[in-house]
Amino acid sequence: MHKHAFTLAEVLITLGIIGIVASMTLPAMIRNHRKKEITVKLRYSISILNNAFRLAVADYGDMKTWDYIDELTDDDKRKLFIDKYLIPYIKGSKPSEKAGYDHNGLKYPSNAYPRQPDGTITGLTSPVFYPITLVNGIFFYAGRGNDNSSLPIRVDLNGLSRPNIFGYDIFALEVIPEKNSVYASGWNYQNPMSSCTAGNAWTCAAAIIKNNYEIPDNYPVNF
Repeated sequence: MHKHAFTLAEVLITLGIIGIVASMTLPAMIRNHRKKEITVKLRYSISILNNAFRLAVADYGDMKTWDYIDELTDDDKRKLFIDKYLIPYIKGSKPSEKAGYDHNGLKYPSNAYPRQPDGTITGLTSPVFYPITLVNGIFFYAGRGNDNSSLPIRVDLNGLSRPNIFGYDIFALEVIPEKNSVYASGWNYQNPMSSCTAGNAWTCAAAIIKNNYEIPDNYPVNF
């Protein structure tokens, strides 16, 4: 009885086909995994913040009555606000030491739009944003808003790791005192994707959330 076996040529051809298929599918799989990781962490981060503020509301009443709520453009008052109403309600959180941001050249974010349309960093230099680190490495930055009761919050999903690009690992949120909650910036826009794709990416979190926590096909940031 003759035994049939693959020839060396057939094995090499099969391996070549497998390699081609893998080279075509692996990048897409990696991108999809990265997108899923981002959406899961974003949902988790917003949940952490809102759970913390709900606990603070239970202790102190409506956010509109809190100390410093009308003085949040003052850096010192904003720090006192965060120290009293947020950090005690997030288990394992603590203020981040500035030295930690000097690691690998990273510093405090200087403004709401630290990336250019081509993805390059525009600068992370100012202590305007007060950073909080979590035990899992996620950072929250509480920043100065446009009015006294405004409190922008930026969430950095991977902490000290790069690339520090809005819409990729940094997302813009804001505290809404009237709702005792944190929402994604641009949450009330009919089409937050339009601002997300306009180059500053500050409404990208809202665009993802309004798409059922799925990154839209026309999302401007590549993964």
